[in-house]
Amino acid sequence: MDSRYLKSLIAVVERGSIADAARAEGLTAAAISQRIQALEREFGFALLTRGGHAARPSEACLNILPRARHIVHETTLLAADIDPQGLSGTLKIGAISTALTGMLPAVLRWLTANAPNIRPTIAPGSSRSLYQAILDQELDAAILVAPPFDLPDTLHGVSLRKEELLLMSRYAPDKSIADMLLQHPYIRYDPETWGGHHPQAFLD
Repeated sequence: MDSRYLKSLIAVVERGSIADAARAEGLTAAAISQRIQALEREFGFALLTRGGHAARPSEACLNILPRARHIVHETTLLAADIDPQGLSGTLKIGAISTALTGMLPAVLRWLTANAPNIRPTIAPGSSRSLYQAILDQELDAAILVAPPFDLPDTLHGVSLRKEELLLMSRYAPDKSIADMLLQHPYIRYDPETWGGHHPQAFLD
């Protein structure tokens, strides 16, 4: 069984359509479809249900998905075993929107200079979704807002940057922050997000 076919199946499941998976894999939609059909012939059951432009995993597909992800992950580690430094293979990095344009470009430049055999792939998302992707072993690392709870023992977190909360105003404030917030309309960070948890605590 070609592990690349399993990788294509995972891409379809994660992205929700064969067309989107094809763009992510750098292949044609026909090539992705052929890979899925080859897997279905080998397994003897349908892996996807298709409707319109969407493709959803069958129940049987969901049953094999964890092991398929594990196989693909282990396959990507083979190249790293050859490299004595272990600095080769694909590195899946998730990043929130501010990190995509903030600190990530410098990280990628450093990787290119110091680990040219690493092939980084970038996945944008919210802190919550990227954290779940780490738990599901869909990502190797992620730059996100620190979660409002302790990390499990299976994960390792490093504090990269601490930023102050700021009240920004077009005009110089002539009152205390509390008075300004009480007397004027303001835009705040979404309190449902992890980043919004801290200003919400201040407001409370």
